[in-house]
Amino acid sequence: MTEDIENGSTIVRSDIEPILKSSSKEIQIRELSSSKKWAVIGGILALTSSLVFTFYGFLIKKFHMNFVDTLFVRSLIQTPLLILFVKIRRQNLFILEFSEDTTSVERLKKYCVLIGQGVLAGLNMMCSYLGVLYIPLGDALTIIYTAPIFTMIFSYIFLRTRQGLWKISLAILLMIGVILVIRPPFIFPQNPPKLRFLQQSKKTNETFMAGENKSRMEIETFHWMGVAMSLGASCIGGLMNVSINPLKEVDSGTVFFWNGFMSICSFAFLSFDQNSQIFFDINNVDLETVEKLAALALVRICSNWMSTISYQLLDPTFCAVLRSQEVIFAYIAQMIAFHVIPCNISFIGAFLVLSSAICMPLEKFVKPRLPERIRFLF
Repeated sequence: MTEDIENGSTIVRSDIEPILKSSSKEIQIRELSSSKKWAVIGGILALTSSLVFTFYGFLIKKFHMNFVDTLFVRSLIQTPLLILFVKIRRQNLFILEFSEDTTSVERLKKYCVLIGQGVLAGLNMMCSYLGVLYIPLGDALTIIYTAPIFTMIFSYIFLRTRQGLWKISLAILLMIGVILVIRPPFIFPQNPPKLRFLQQSKKTNETFMAGENKSRMEIETFHWMGVAMSLGASCIGGLMNVSINPLKEVDSGTVFFWNGFMSICSFAFLSFDQNSQIFFDINNVDLETVEKLAALALVRICSNWMSTISYQLLDPTFCAVLRSQEVIFAYIAQMIAFHVIPCNISFIGAFLVLSSAICMPLEKFVKPRLPERIRFLF
């Protein structure tokens, strides 16, 4: 038997091993309890961010602010906060660390991707905002949630990522769902959604399209513009998911800063919109307008930060599932706040989109449990 001599006394190792094992077990239990606690916090933040984003959509429709002004102010508030965040974490606003074998062309390419990511972020904000403004909130978010389709397409084109049967099947399910939500007239010629939305919105006078001075043609045009903008936001979101791949070694705070900074530049470029008070009529900007713009900016920033933290605390797969509940919250808000009741086809389409959005991240759990002879297909 091995013995340890310490301070003139003999300690038998077999006597202390149970104590060490017990101590180790207590530490593991404590760590497990701590990780569960943070996971619960992450789940709460994910659901809360979904609710806050739904509230943001409600404010968009309630305030009817110009999209250039709203998004410009948001980026203007967000950028200094991000600079502070990056500096507190002692990171750099620029990409300064490269490996020794990195060529100047590769460095330039990485900066181009970083700047391009920021421009895409600005366009994504614009399309999402106009999509929510022009069509019912639930329909807009359902269409925006088709981003996984575009992520699959762009990842195959740019990254040569193989797409298995699991993702392809869910992408087809997702496309069917969004067709049922949009209901294009060449497939659903009778009782198109835009006319039904016209009737319901005139009752509440709460949406952008409502009003006595707007013709049916104008409202139909706005409806399909909203659909196009929502699809544009989905497409840009998919491209952003792929373009972040070359920047995986860059600090997230740096990426967020450039997203905010380039968004300011993008909205300054979009200032051709004559309805923008900030760029064309700043002298008549009253306190109420400032309060509305600040409220929209702060609510959206809070939603983004809660979502980001939740992805850090919780497994991204489960976080994506929780975040997809935005669609449900949006339809509830649409019915309660604006009295716009979706038809049965819209509910079926939203269910298919939501099911696809939930099941797609679960691939890594399902695939290992499949028989090896068919696993390669998925």
